[in-house]
Amino acid sequence: MSQQQRMKVNIESVENLPDLKVISKKVFPDNRGYFVETYNETEWAEQLNFKEIFKQDNHSFSIYGVLRGLHSQPGMGKLVSVISGEIFDVAVDVRPESPTYGKWHGIILSGTNHLSFWIPDGFAHGFQCLSADGAHVTYKCTDVYNSETEYGIDPLDKDIAVKWPICLSADGAHVTYKCTDVYNSETEYGIDPLDKDIAVKWPIVNKMILSDRDKNHKSFSKYRLK
Repeated sequence: MSQQQRMKVNIESVENLPDLKVISKKVFPDNRGYFVETYNETEWAEQLNFKEIFKQDNHSFSIYGVLRGLHSQPGMGKLVSVISGEIFDVAVDVRPESPTYGKWHGIILSGTNHLSFWIPDGFAHGFQCLSADGAHVTYKCTDVYNSETEYGIDPLDKDIAVKWPICLSADGAHVTYKCTDVYNSETEYGIDPLDKDIAVKWPIVNKMILSDRDKNHKSFSKYRLK
């Protein structure tokens, strides 16, 4: 069997941020469903000379529109995957001496594309749930969680300027309607705006959901001054 046939993953560097890696996994489907090998120590060592050890696994569930991040845990790298649903996953270079300091990359991870995103130490991480039924996200981490060293950055920081798929203007929007008839509740009806048959590609939604903690993170520029 050739090396290419044996390999079950393909690992590619992100352009302009080569320390970030996108992992494509081989899917083995049959009449029962499918099987995917999500991590293989031997293949990672051969393709990346990867010598780190994963010490903690995490699993989160987020409903539609939730934005988690941006979080950084010094000393921790993360391998992020999605079991079901879809997210926009983002990594930001927060290494002060890096030539790409403050740059970010985002990628769609889903339960159907079977991609994973390797985010090494020195990057802040965050994601936004894009799927109507929510998303189950897993992380393999190279260190255990430490609340004393973790810090956060405002996910809407203007210096970083992540282009989140679901977002509102900071001050909201005032909309007016001029109508050709008066309102009649007896004839009005509604349609699910997320109806899958219609499949409207909404650029924004009317609500971004953030935890209180994520709302109060400091700006990126505040950390730059340290």
